[in-house]
Amino acid sequence: MSLKHGILGLLANGPMTGYELSNDFNTSLSFMWHAQQSQVYRELGDLEKNGYVTSTIIPQEGKPNKKQYAISDSGVQELVHWLNEYHFQDSLKVRDAFVLRIFFSARGNSDKLKSALHAYVEWNKTLLGQLDAIEQQYLPPERLQAESDALYWLISLKKGRYTFRANVEWGTETLTILEQLNHGGTQHE
Repeated sequence: MSLKHGILGLLANGPMTGYELSNDFNTSLSFMWHAQQSQVYRELGDLEKNGYVTSTIIPQEGKPNKKQYAISDSGVQELVHWLNEYHFQDSLKVRDAFVLRIFFSARGNSDKLKSALHAYVEWNKTLLGQLDAIEQQYLPPERLQAESDALYWLISLKKGRYTFRANVEWGTETLTILEQLNHGGTQHE
């Protein structure tokens, strides 16, 4: 996935400001794709320059004006083209600094590693709770029956649940392995 296509996908549901787009990436989409606000605004500029989105200035009293973006016809075409090219191999491209640190942890402090793993498990449990809240807020059963988009959103949330549950299981199992070894490990600073 590219940020460009994520933005186009969100705008396909209706006009949004850059702030609203950034907020969606950092809440309901965070388990799939993280984007900084500056990246979203930069991408919006490129999308508008390339004719994939249009913008409208919305005046506000007592506050700065808002810029609202909408997907154009060529933006819809680009989104549909991208949607119809499924490349699951892209999901295997992982950059996980946490696991990379663990890979080399024989030279690290085992107590710090265990502490980090406990925090990792709790963090993933929190993320599972956030997915539940997203589902309750945005995907009530009546919406799933009325909107085809909602069904696909729910399916994507399920992928997030599987990922976070697997992370909890892996972290818990890793802690068990480290406790069973109890060799003290190398206690580097």
